[in-house]
Amino acid sequence: MLDRRHKTTIKRSTRDDNAYTLGSMGEHNIVIACLPKGVIGTTSAAAAAADMVSTFPSIRIGLMVGIGGGIPSNNVRLGDVVVSVPVGSHPGVVQWDLGKATAGGGFERTGSLNHPPRLLLSSLTQIESDHDLGESKIIEYLNELKLKYPKLAHKYKSDSLRDLLFPADYIHVDASGSSSLAGDGTDLCQCCDKRKAQQRNLQEPTIHYGLIASGDQVIKDGMARDRLNKDLGGNVLCVEMEAAGLITKFPCLVIRGICDYADSHKNKDWQEYAAAIAAAYAKELLSYVDPISIQGERSAKDVLADIESTVSTTAINVDHMRDHLLKEQDQRILDWLVPSDHEDRHFQAWVTSKNQTLFCPGMPGSGKTVITSVVVNFLSQRCTQDASLGLAFVYLNYKSQSQQDLPALLARFLWQLCRNSKKVSEDVRRLYENRSSVERTASPETLEKAIVNVSTSLSRVWFVVDALDECNQCRTKLLACLTRVQQKTGACIMYTSRDLPEITLSLTGHPTVTITAKEVDVGRFLDSQLPGALSRIPATTELREELKEKMMKIVGGMFLLARLCINALSGKTTAKEAREFLENLNSKNNFLAKREEKRPVLYEAYREMIERITRQSPELRNLGLKTLAWITHSRRPLTTDEIQYALAIQDGDNEFNPEQMTKVETLISVCAGLATIEKGTNTVRLVHFTTQEYLISGKDELFGDAHAYIASSCATCLCFGGAFKIGQGVPGRPANRDYKLLAYAARSWGYHASRASSVLPSIIKLLNDADRVGFIAVLVVEGVALGEWEDVDDALWLSLNADKMSHMKSAGIYLAAHFGLAAVIEHLNQQQSNVDFEAPIGFTPLILATRAGDESTVKVLLEKGASVDRTNRHGETVLTYAWKEGHESIVGQLICAGAEPWKAAG
Repeated sequence: MLDRRHKTTIKRSTRDDNAYTLGSMGEHNIVIACLPKGVIGTTSAAAAAADMVSTFPSIRIGLMVGIGGGIPSNNVRLGDVVVSVPVGSHPGVVQWDLGKATAGGGFERTGSLNHPPRLLLSSLTQIESDHDLGESKIIEYLNELKLKYPKLAHKYKSDSLRDLLFPADYIHVDASGSSSLAGDGTDLCQCCDKRKAQQRNLQEPTIHYGLIASGDQVIKDGMARDRLNKDLGGNVLCVEMEAAGLITKFPCLVIRGICDYADSHKNKDWQEYAAAIAAAYAKELLSYVDPISIQGERSAKDVLADIESTVSTTAINVDHMRDHLLKEQDQRILDWLVPSDHEDRHFQAWVTSKNQTLFCPGMPGSGKTVITSVVVNFLSQRCTQDASLGLAFVYLNYKSQSQQDLPALLARFLWQLCRNSKKVSEDVRRLYENRSSVERTASPETLEKAIVNVSTSLSRVWFVVDALDECNQCRTKLLACLTRVQQKTGACIMYTSRDLPEITLSLTGHPTVTITAKEVDVGRFLDSQLPGALSRIPATTELREELKEKMMKIVGGMFLLARLCINALSGKTTAKEAREFLENLNSKNNFLAKREEKRPVLYEAYREMIERITRQSPELRNLGLKTLAWITHSRRPLTTDEIQYALAIQDGDNEFNPEQMTKVETLISVCAGLATIEKGTNTVRLVHFTTQEYLISGKDELFGDAHAYIASSCATCLCFGGAFKIGQGVPGRPANRDYKLLAYAARSWGYHASRASSVLPSIIKLLNDADRVGFIAVLVVEGVALGEWEDVDDALWLSLNADKMSHMKSAGIYLAAHFGLAAVIEHLNQQQSNVDFEAPIGFTPLILATRAGDESTVKVLLEKGASVDRTNRHGETVLTYAWKEGHESIVGQLICAGAEPWKAAG
């Protein structure tokens, strides 16, 4: 049914085993995935849908097209098409085999599924009206299919097929003469008594709109089929085996061609024709869907993340992080809290009681996140065994402050509680139904209420928050919110944190368990690591014991410091060097012992590692420092591919040169133990958040202007000649899959440029390039979400509208104002950059600068001749915004420039 096939290589997301066909129908780009041969069921469909959304995150709507069994009592015939639409309290698809037994032998269905997308439901109204007038194109499309593929033409004819409907209680008779409910689909009822069958006249396919019953069991019994229909109010039109799994994972409409009557007489005779009819209807339906309206729909990935919301886009992958931590560290340091015995009385009380808060403080690097992982694993196992239990947890992270606002965290908790209970509550469903087209996440108050309601429905709920100290934006609000939830539901809460006064004060009175590595555990770790660390030194057993004893005194329950000492020792070549390093560290440790402050000791270890980096050859030294600059100052963790690509970019490059790339193993090596690769996510990170603190403190003035360096690299990447092909009405898209940094560069160049200490020629060059500006402005102004672009297939890049990009080509000054680059604006070519450029949201550069209170940018824009009296769609001027935001000095600037207050007041 595709009008055109797109032959291109697809870069799948991890673990995506789907087979895809790409193409277009009319103006729509289509991605087709099929379940593996012989695989059926709701679970398989759900997995396939999740994988598809992961690989193609920009998908807006979905159609599930296939075959199903018809319910003849509702006048459904073989060769007809059934389309899922809401009926009564049901959303179009009901999972008939999900529920619970009730007293008296009854069965209460608890399956709760998503409604089809509203855009598709609107299109159904139009197509149904046209079909009523006899204006269907289904047969036309079927005939085109026969002409396009003549060898398959015989499969898509119905005139040679028979539509036999046997009574519900008449069981199929197989070739042996025995009655059977389990035919193999190849026996065409030769032995059945045709006199008992109703020969239904063949006719053009009828389209039915209503309820589809989906489950993991095949229905091959006419009596069971009719009982199911009766149980669901007589509204079922079709039964099948995948839709329920898919519609929980995908915003889709289900379309089924009817190939049998879900009785013992099932056979494969009608299957290919029924599949073709369903596909033809899907194609016709898409011709009623406006491509521009689809752009207004949220992507499938966003809809799936509606409950998980913004947190699902955070750089931390909790499952990978948990697995990584549990494998990376020696479990024996956790003897105080091993899941097998849990001897700590505070933890025992927290697990077994209600309305309990447990506070677990610890110094940096003492194993707080490892402890959290153990607790989460232990509770997850309990929740798996008992669906009445609920667990919600979050690993906060110093590099994700912008993604750790209160709505995002509450949405994460709510998503986890719903996932644990394996159903979406009515409260959550109402959140989705009442969602705003503007706001990505519901309000904190609404989310909190939903969490309370979901928690109340469970027998016991635990909330686990790791690294509370790393949540700067909303720590107080989060504590208050979870306390209110606890008071209303009896939930138990566990926090880990550094022992900060403000946090300790907030949690005063609650049971406290201080996290520290036991001496015996640290000793075991050092025993296992010292031989390798001293491999360059002719070390005796006595020397190893001496060094171990010194390190035991220094570490004092700080496991991270033990690892740093080992890393530092690995760079020593003589016993004297090793002794001097530890004696120096120990003297500082003794000085600070009374203050119980370990951070300076850590910093001393970091300083030693930096010295190792600087003692390398000039080439390796520069490479190590540049690598650390990217890891430390990037907006999010970079993948190994991205950082390799980033470090290969050099000033003055006009095109990417792969011969300038360095092996990722070398990049980690030249960082002397300060960087590591996160398993699972394949991202590069620093070994600890205190490493980040040390590196950004400027104690060693390592990087110079790191943001200028990164911004320049991003701009250079965006200006590469082959990075985009824009023009001739073709939307911008990556022309080469090797441009690994493209996604990060286009999102982050302005962030880094605004933090640079000087005006960068590469930024000026970028903003004076109309084609690049057009592409980037669509992303910044429109907020187009394309996931990680280099992982998106070329066909999906067509979602970037060429007309929008053409309009945005004059948005250079707008972009500079957006990021507060006042000095850059002075260097931009006003023939290409419109100082009064107006974005679709009604903002001009001057309005952006005014709303932000950026006086220097306002001054430059006024000098460039920006209009002060332009009004937006609401009749507001820039003076209105200045007054609303309380920027008095800017109000004065605008009035001096000729702004008329009476217009603002109007």
